Amino acid sequence: YCESKIFKSGKKIKITNLPWGKLGLSICYDLRFPHMFKKMSKRGAMFISVPSAFTETTGKKHWHTLLKARAIENTCYIFAPGQAGKHCNGRKTYGHSLIVSPDGEILKELGKKEGVITTNINPKFVKKLRKIIPSVNFD
Repeated sequence: YCESKIFKSGKKIKITNLPWGKLGLSICYDLRFPHMFKKMSKRGAMFISVPSAFTETTGKKHWHTLLKARAIENTCYIFAPGQAGKHCNGRKTYGHSLIVSPDGEILKELGKKEGVITTNINPKFVKKLRKIIPSVNFD
């Protein structure tokens, strides 16, 4: 869909404070740039949001794998709402909103329907894992 013809890429890493820890902000195609996620985790992000509209084709092949990889390599929770369905231009998006734990476990998945998913998470789990596997601190 060559979104780069319509949109400009951002230049800054965005992190916001929550009562439970720092949240890194990304979108869709950012998922393919692990260095961006590494910068967020090195700056203290314990959670990263990845709202996306992956196409049906690339979603089936890459969505779960990339999200799990970003969670594991950054020892953080990933919240990934995924747009689903067929759109007015005929494009199909994959859906499968996910919440992934810092060790790569899919805690909750929505599938291809509309809805909201929730689960209990433990921010202390991030700190515990980062002590055991301190790779976030290295390039």
